[in-house]
Amino acid sequence: VAILVILALTASTQGASLIIIDAGEVGVVFNIFSGTQQTTLPPGIHIVAPYINQAYRYTTMEQAYTMSILSHEGKVKGDDSLWSPTIEGLQVGIDSTTRFAIDPAKAWLVHNQLRNQYEEILVRPTIRSIVRLYVSQNSVTDVYGTKRGQIQRDIEAAIRERFESEGFRLLSFDIRNIN
Repeated sequence: VAILVILALTASTQGASLIIIDAGEVGVVFNIFSGTQQTTLPPGIHIVAPYINQAYRYTTMEQAYTMSILSHEGKVKGDDSLWSPTIEGLQVGIDSTTRFAIDPAKAWLVHNQLRNQYEEILVRPTIRSIVRLYVSQNSVTDVYGTKRGQIQRDIEAAIRERFESEGFRLLSFDIRNIN
């Protein structure tokens, strides 16, 4: 009986120490006692100290966050377009899609600060505030007309800077529709 218990504990410990990180993911290993990051794991099979370290997985694949007036698009159901006043005080609705990914080298930062709530804490509020800032500095004709491309590039640069400081890579920001 003692041998069976020892074999069961050994098998349980070995199973708990084996971590498989799939392609398109990164693992972040934290010491559960100290709360400090131990290492970042690339895709593959890894062994970590069981019961001392905990591995968390994050996707490094492209993700898209859409804000749209159409109720069936995006994370928020219903009208989720971004309404902002222009320099002359008129309201403009912006539908956008932001493509981003977690930077594998900074996944530990995402885990420390945001966990799996990054869309609610970082992505959505950042996009909304930056778009409002840049739209409010322009006229309706600028937003609709020839400056639209420059406004989009300025917004993208500002979002990129903010995302990179939080452990994300911005792949693109696209203004899809203006209402």
